[in-house]
Order: sequence, then structure tokens, then C-alpha cells
Amino acid sequence: MEQPQGQALASTSDDKLVAVSKPDVQQRRLSGSLHLGPRLSSIKFAIRRQMTMMCQSAAAMPRSPGKDERWKITMFSSWFVDYFFVSVEEHHDAEEKIYFPWIKSKTEYPEKVFSKSHEDLIAAMTVIKDACNEILQKEGNGCTDQVALLKKNVPEFETEMRAHLKEEEETIPQALRDNFTEEENDKTVEKILQGGGFALMKKFLPAVILSTQDWATPEFYEDFIGSIPLPIKHLAIKYFIPDFENVAMTMRDAPTMEHEPKLRKVGCCGISFCFPCIL
Repeated sequence: MEQPQGQALASTSDDKLVAVSKPDVQQRRLSGSLHLGPRLSSIKFAIRRQMTMMCQSAAAMPRSPGKDERWKITMFSSWFVDYFFVSVEEHHDAEEKIYFPWIKSKTEYPEKVFSKSHEDLIAAMTVIKDACNEILQKEGNGCTDQVALLKKNVPEFETEMRAHLKEEEETIPQALRDNFTEEENDKTVEKILQGGGFALMKKFLPAVILSTQDWATPEFYEDFIGSIPLPIKHLAIKYFIPDFENVAMTMRDAPTMEHEPKLRKVGCCGISFCFPCIL
């Protein structure tokens, strides 16, 4: 179960999704309790959990970091640019290119509304990413203005993103229930998970697995893990998740910590030329 590295997780109302277990019926229509289907709910819940911890870190940032505090904002900035931004951007892109066209193949949905929402959210994230890149370029030195922007824009973005996720969850499920089976939905979401390739899977899949472990029943979690192809599951459990916990979560939560942590990358094996290890 994922917990913030620096402090206890503050719960929020829509972080508390209802745990679900997978029914036995093989060709079943999506039920209302499954929202967008359990796999896509796992992705969206992962984004919510990352945002919860992201806001904690933004609030904990020193307004004018001294020499001994610059690591707090540089580590967070690296996480936002290299992990969060690319993951959410790819998620939106996959929805636009894979998920929404798939829904449109059988029914109508508010395509223009969601596409415009995605554009606005990416624009808001880009402003935050630009501030993070400035912090990295300056190595955290003299970044009072950038920190002020993060403290203001990060919670504003979270509010907008949560509203967007909620809107999707209130609008799309009826179309899914009326036109698709859960198996069809799962296959399409699998394409989304694999669409970003190995590098993105390494960055985002651990967040999805950890969040699923948090909100789903043990039965559903085991079913979810069992549905992941064996080679990817091995890498996820032995390598992706430990590396995510030791590196990504530590960078994300750095502003909440008192002492500068050492990032310890976790390799999937001891072979120097192993492709996954050098990514």
C-alpha cells in the first residue's frame, strides 16, 4: 500500500472509491458500481492519489528555499517533469486516440467537451512543468517566484483535474453499460496501459498497481495482477514498484522530508547490459 514518504496521507472525499470484486459472469455488461470499468478506474484513482501527495508537497515547500533546502524543490520538480506530466499527458492522449474513438464506434459521447477539457488541463500542467524546469535549470537557487507559482497552481490544477475525472465518470458509464461488455472495456484499457511503451509503463504502472492495492478487494487485486502479462508482471513486482517507491515517491514527497534522501535505483537483475535496467 502506497503511503507518502514524508507524512501521513490526507484523505479526500473522492479518493474513497468503493472496492469491487469481479463477478463470475463472463459476458456481462458494465455495472454502475464499476464506474468506467475496474481497470480504467484503477488508472484514474492512481492519478488522484498522485495528486493528493503532490498537493501535500507543494504546500510543504519552503517559500524561499535556503542552500540546505534546495533539494526539496529540485527533487519534486524532477518527479513532476519526468513522471507525473508524461504519465497524465499520455493518459489523455490515449483517451483521445484509443478510448474515445472506441466508444464512438457504437454510440455518441461529448467528444468536443472532453477534448477541450484535456487541452485546458495540459495547458495548466505545462505552466507547472515550465516552473519546474526553471527550478531545475537554476538548481533551486533563487526560485522564490517559481515556488510561489507551484503553491498556487498545483492545488488549482488538482481541483480542475478532479472535476474532469468526475465528469468523465458521470458521463461515460451509461454509454459503456448500454453498448459494451466489461471484457471489451478491459481489452481497450489494456491498449491504453501498453500504448506508452516500456519506458512509460515503468513510470506509471507502479502507481496503478499500488493504488489498486489500496482501494480494491483482495480478490479483485489478485485478478488484476493476474491479468498482467507474466514478463511485465515480473518486472513490475521485482523492479518497477521497488524502483518507484525508492525513487519516484521519494522525489515527489521530498518537500515533506526533514533530511535529504538518497535515491537508490532498483535494477531488475545484475547484468550490466540489461535493457530495462539502463532505461
